[in-house]
Amino acid sequence: KGFPQHITNTPQRPDIVVFSDTLKIVYLIELTCGDESNFESQRARKETRYQQLLADISAAGWTAQLFTVEVGCRGLYHHTLPHLFNFFNIPRQRKKKALNEVAVIALRCSYTIWLSRDNRIWSSNYELVKRPEGSAD
Repeated sequence: KGFPQHITNTPQRPDIVVFSDTLKIVYLIELTCGDESNFESQRARKETRYQQLLADISAAGWTAQLFTVEVGCRGLYHHTLPHLFNFFNIPRQRKKKALNEVAVIALRCSYTIWLSRDNRIWSSNYELVKRPEGSAD
């Protein structure tokens, strides 16, 4: 699916769009996974990419806010991720657990890609993300 057309017409597709028709507010969430040394440049690139969309949303009479979230390939995350959780009032324990899971997922994905570096064909059977045994929901 694309961007909600009743807000504005755009070909852009942020990773997550949260909106309220009643409040006429839109939150755009854009994830970047890359090298931890480039968090700030990744964030600036995403902010530039969505600047026009934010202006179009505002021109349509909506309030818009962009959240960029950067997660590194070695499992580190930028301060933007805890900031996003705080904005949406995620409880402290849930936030801590989610941050830990994000770090583990990033590490497992990076490790799987590294292990597959010599494979010419990518298999959909690779278990990229598997919950550790004994972990509770």
